[in-house]
Amino acid sequence: MKIAVLFRGPVRLSTAICLRNIGYIRSAFKDHECDMFLFAWEGLEARQLLAACPDLRGYLTQEPNDKYIEENILTSRCEISYGPANAYKHLTTVLSGVDIINSVGDYDFIFMVRLDLEFRTDDISPWLDKDCYTAQGGMWVERNKIQSSDVVGCGTPDVMRRAHDFGSVETLNKLYGESICIEDAIEKIMRMNGVKLKMMRALNIEGHPPCPNKHDAEIRILRRHHI
Repeated sequence: MKIAVLFRGPVRLSTAICLRNIGYIRSAFKDHECDMFLFAWEGLEARQLLAACPDLRGYLTQEPNDKYIEENILTSRCEISYGPANAYKHLTTVLSGVDIINSVGDYDFIFMVRLDLEFRTDDISPWLDKDCYTAQGGMWVERNKIQSSDVVGCGTPDVMRRAHDFGSVETLNKLYGESICIEDAIEKIMRMNGVKLKMMRALNIEGHPPCPNKHDAEIRILRRHHI
């Protein structure tokens, strides 16, 4: 089975920490053919990482201006907002990354993950479900709902694209304005595009209580104070 791993977003942490987190991903996919891609903002940290990891295919771009996004593109607000610009950048970087991956090879799955994430599992096979978008679950929000998280997800290239394809800025503003948080908006996009969501149980997500019962992966979001 051929897997494309998409690391997306800013490179926040040191090269050593990023290489360690990449190593956890390599271990998870040790029984599969796996290519790794970095779709990130231009910057010294990203350049240093690419120099230290030659088999990581890098695609760097200038980071969009947050103020411009929030005043001219994603102008609606959800209930729990950590910044509409971050939501917009998340969706567009995933879509751009998927397009790049599709242009360079044929892959059975795309596994999307952030570089500031420790992801460890002894069995990756439950994440490789061609009929679903498989995401990490366990973020509790209002109304006692277990929400999927945007930090890690997996699907076929077609499913990965449809899970994040909001169609138009007008549609995104409507969905985002009706949502509790960005993850809720992404779930609405999935329903709009006919994508089935499968949530995996994960343990130790910093800032959020773990999903109850048996866990399928251990996940830890690292911040600069962990370096």
